[in-house]
Amino acid sequence: MALAPRTISLSGVVRASPIALSVVIVSHVFFDGARGADLGTESPGSVSAPSTVAASLAPVIRQVLPAVVTVFATRTPTAPRDREVEKPVYVPDFGMSEGRHNCRPRSGGHKVPETISRDLSSSIGSGVIVDPVGDVVSSDRLVADARKLTVQLYDGSQHTARLVGSDRLTDLALLKIDANGPTPHLEWGDSDEALVGDWVLAAGSPFGLTNSVRLGILSARGRYLNIGPYDDFLQIDAAINLGDSGGPEVNLKGEVIGINAAIYSAGAGSIGIAFATPSNLAKPLIDEIKSRGRVERGWLGVQAQAVTPEVAESFGLRRAEGLIVDHVSDAGPAAVAGLDRGDIILSIDDHPFSKPSELPLMISQIPIGTEVRLRVWRARKEIWIDVVVARMPQVEGAQALNHREAQQQTCE
Repeated sequence: MALAPRTISLSGVVRASPIALSVVIVSHVFFDGARGADLGTESPGSVSAPSTVAASLAPVIRQVLPAVVTVFATRTPTAPRDREVEKPVYVPDFGMSEGRHNCRPRSGGHKVPETISRDLSSSIGSGVIVDPVGDVVSSDRLVADARKLTVQLYDGSQHTARLVGSDRLTDLALLKIDANGPTPHLEWGDSDEALVGDWVLAAGSPFGLTNSVRLGILSARGRYLNIGPYDDFLQIDAAINLGDSGGPEVNLKGEVIGINAAIYSAGAGSIGIAFATPSNLAKPLIDEIKSRGRVERGWLGVQAQAVTPEVAESFGLRRAEGLIVDHVSDAGPAAVAGLDRGDIILSIDDHPFSKPSELPLMISQIPIGTEVRLRVWRARKEIWIDVVVARMPQVEGAQALNHREAQQQTCE
């Protein structure tokens, strides 16, 4: 089965249905400095002189594709999973699976390692090599519970991979392959420098078609999809499909600025809206997995919602700001410090909040044991509460995944 990025349904849970694939020829036109214009501005109402854009993407594609890989994960279909929350997303089968009980198998054109037997389930996804020693970034959902992992390089060679570690809350995994000599690889880019309107290349193995690359633009930043506690996605308008999960989004300098994570679709195919985990979120997690084999996150034990104008008025706030606490975990750091349900967190260490997703993301990146100062609105006045950031318990991470189930596709 080709593993798709998580699919955000337009109308609830997406069900499998037949689909006809057609080939459409699309012409992308690039303007040179004499004919085109970019979106940069030097002053209000004026457009800056455009920089030259290459008439062909072939040079950067030649740089990118050798570092993009196809990942085959094999597992026994009947093998029990360790935890219920670790289920992968089941997607409609378009000829990419071996032995899935709930999908009708069809013949596919991808190259499956000969070692995969008919009594094993095969999932296919993508990855990117980020180090010459053979470090491969891919998708946790692809490799979870895999009995064997095989990475196919651009030259067609196949290598058994070892799972170094993974992070289920951001759907990232780090694999290691032992190749003969240094491997082609891509450098991480700075996703904070990527601007809406910048060209990006999506690379991977859509529908098992290896060594594929597509062009799009960065169309939005900071997307919250309610599929995980650390949603902070780049929205890309490149075509991302089944098999692209774990593949890279690359800028025109050949740098990885995102890892494919989800698509927005009424069915199972691309409608031109895809989401990627930003490199500035992914790279530190991958570095931590490489050094520790796991990710450890800061935790306060708080769940909060945005403050609406109506809530602000009823609590005596001058304007709608901050986050209102609706749950405090028993014996968690926030509870120990005295934070209560109904308190409004206005800022943490002078950092204000505009949306609920910012709170867990910020706390997760604070070193464990650090004391932070919360500016809190309680009983119509400001107070200050000092809280020591603790390590997130495993059970908290598992509970954070539970609400994903309604967002995931099923295959029948």
